[in-house]
Amino acid sequence: MLIDFVKDLFETGKIKVAKEMTDFSENDKEIALEILSRYFETYSKQFPNSHTLNFNVDTAFWAIDYLYKLCQVLLLRELSDEQVLNYLPKYAHKQSRNEVFSVDLIFQFIPELFRISKELSPADVVTHEMKELANTWSFSLFEIAENMQVGYIENDSVLLDVFCNRIIEKNYTKAIISETIKNNVLTHIGNHSNSFWKEIESIEIKNY
Repeated sequence: MLIDFVKDLFETGKIKVAKEMTDFSENDKEIALEILSRYFETYSKQFPNSHTLNFNVDTAFWAIDYLYKLCQVLLLRELSDEQVLNYLPKYAHKQSRNEVFSVDLIFQFIPELFRISKELSPADVVTHEMKELANTWSFSLFEIAENMQVGYIENDSVLLDVFCNRIIEKNYTKAIISETIKNNVLTHIGNHSNSFWKEIESIEIKNY
């Protein structure tokens, strides 16, 4: 069940989930994490100091478990708000570099689910839960977040570097919410700031 979900997620993008709420066996968990670790090895090579990045099994399992159950609650529309919130697993780990990149591997699929949820019911508890998730995991989900938490990003040079590159690639000025991020983005753009992003230097930073 989880094993096929992971394979389909990365290979075809067409996934299937169980119609009933469930937990996974240790065997499924072990094999799924082994598959994810192989994907992480390839995925992590795009980032600076990739040789220092390590796949965090605890965080990765939380993320894939969350994603699977998020897909379920989008389909099981008869669940109450309380059931949805109780079913989605809570995060109980750190947000250091390895944890963040391990989650990022999996949360790259969240924006599409958010689009679907928002189209189905913009005021739904699942849509709200994804916004809250995005606030905490702004590194991966800054385009969804409404109240970004970026302290863990600013405190890590590699996370900050990758994050600012993503802001530039997406041309997403709303993610520039601190002087640290603004200055780092300007450094990345260099002498091209006037032609690339004329308004960036006039962005007003608010307390967050």
